[in-house]
Amino acid sequence: MYNNRKCDNCKKQNATVHFRQNINGKVTESYLCSDCAAKAGYTADSFFSSWNPFEGFDKMLGGFFLPQSTSAAVCPTCGRTLSDVKRSGRFGCSDCYPTFADRLDLSPFTGSVYRGRRPAVKGATLGERIREHAEKNAEKKAEKAEKIKTADEIASLKSELKAAVANEEYEKAATLRDRIRAIENGEAR
Repeated sequence: MYNNRKCDNCKKQNATVHFRQNINGKVTESYLCSDCAAKAGYTADSFFSSWNPFEGFDKMLGGFFLPQSTSAAVCPTCGRTLSDVKRSGRFGCSDCYPTFADRLDLSPFTGSVYRGRRPAVKGATLGERIREHAEKNAEKKAEKAEKIKTADEIASLKSELKAAVANEEYEKAATLRDRIRAIENGEAR
């Protein structure tokens, strides 16, 4: 079949099976007759019996995750367990990797241990940051309300001052003028 090439093993019959193998870049080729190929286990059934093209991709990837400890871990954010990650081959959220990193062997994918950047866990938790942000917003609103109240008070005092000057109540006008200056300078009322 292969240009009347003889079997590499028995050297008697014509070769009908061409077997090519690449292991770590070293390629070996064998031309065998059907009898020698069957004896060596190089049959179509032997290649395809363990391979199922219809098997889910998640199942294929799930076999690559190997736990390094048997303790059951749960992601605090999404509630996914280590067995969920192993079974599906997917993390549930951004906190899953830091939670399960020490229990997973990712070397089948990269050929080495993961050495990339990991998310930095610094400072407060999300809840603490939200509370801090809400407190700052409340402070800003209170300051803004105080400024509006002060501006309204000054406007009211200025209208009283105008009325006092118009009525020639100079002592009252002087008192109002001093209160306006004190409020504008931030002094106690």
